[in-house]
Amino acid sequence: MQEKRVEKIKAHFFVNMFLMLDRSSGVYKNIPEILAREKEKVLVLGPVISRLLSSVIKPIVEFAFKAHLDNGQFPEVPPALLEQDMEVEFTSPFAQTQKRQGVTNIMGAFQQAVPILKADPRAGKVINTKRSIRKIFELYDVEVDTLFSPEEVKYIEYVEQQQIKQQQQAQAATAKVQNLKTLASADKDTGGKIAEAFSG
Repeated sequence: MQEKRVEKIKAHFFVNMFLMLDRSSGVYKNIPEILAREKEKVLVLGPVISRLLSSVIKPIVEFAFKAHLDNGQFPEVPPALLEQDMEVEFTSPFAQTQKRQGVTNIMGAFQQAVPILKADPRAGKVINTKRSIRKIFELYDVEVDTLFSPEEVKYIEYVEQQQIKQQQQAQAATAKVQNLKTLASADKDTGGKIAEAFSG
């Protein structure tokens, strides 16, 4: 009877699953192997923990927050924040690992797309590379200050376009001067006949 109760408790808390993952862990030789092991743990535990977070822990956090807010236990909240939807975000190491799984998915998609892009480079136009980079930085919780804002990116692109235009104009002017020099030299060699032809 006691053994059945122990087994039931173990099953409820997924003891065997954690033991399996613990036994499979060890000293790994390289970073890809470590990331592969992390991915394996996320795939095994992810659905269970996600369900636990969304159906149990998140409602408790939201209830506790609302209770404290209603009882005036928080400093006065600006009206602008009260009008926004509040979303609970979990920041535990496992939650961060699970979140970073999105980076693996993005990079995997890019790798799978390489053969297609080689066959038809025009297909790359569907990929928003700027948004992809921002998403990767977001999944790694990198500070926003490390990235240029969309407005700053537009300004940088504008400056680059102006520089390219100026270079093209300078090259065109150089080519024009060179053509005039060649024409003047040819006119000199012909005793001014080229100039006469143009003036006539």
